[in-house]
Amino acid sequence: MNGRGRVVACLSTADPVWNDWARNPSFVVFQLVLLKYVARHDRGLPLRQVGEPIDVALDPAKYLDTVEIVTPAPEGERTIRLQAAPEIAASEDTQTSDDASGAPLLLTAEYRDTDEPGIYRLQLLNQAQEAEQKLLAYNVSAAESDLALATTANMRKRLGSASGVQIQEPGQFQWLQGEEAGSEIRQALLWALLGLMLTEQILAYRMSYHPRARMAGVAA
Repeated sequence: MNGRGRVVACLSTADPVWNDWARNPSFVVFQLVLLKYVARHDRGLPLRQVGEPIDVALDPAKYLDTVEIVTPAPEGERTIRLQAAPEIAASEDTQTSDDASGAPLLLTAEYRDTDEPGIYRLQLLNQAQEAEQKLLAYNVSAAESDLALATTANMRKRLGSASGVQIQEPGQFQWLQGEEAGSEIRQALLWALLGLMLTEQILAYRMSYHPRARMAGVAA
């Protein structure tokens, strides 16, 4: 599941072929710290289901109104740029940064095209023009993988009058003992090919030039 774990790539070896770090006591300390980092669950990504929109609410005193969302896709990542708009106030004649309920005015944006599972990157710009990034992990619903085993009666009902289809019950292997169709023809072809190759070798030997045998005949 996306967002539930971490992957660490170590581009070297533990044996002293490329380096001798494993002989240093710090190598053991590094492995222990690395294990603690990989096993931590308190810094996992926020988990969401595909189709759930990405709602962005920004404080205009801290962030600009430009929002970029990098979406995963089989053909490659795609960057979507959104323009955050001020949240609708309770009344149009409100002149302060607070609405009628006293809540602060926020810059809001929404992105709904989240049907592709994967990691979505939310990129923001603060007032100092510094980029900030937030990661969101989108997964398909776990209910989609809760599949039931289809019964033979159900499969026959769906197949209807289709001919040439055999349904083998689970746990039965008698059908594996039957001879495969066309095995006799293949065996005959293999024997014929073997005979042809032997005949070719015999003819090549009979019609080839053997200087030693002829010299022995002349000497006799």
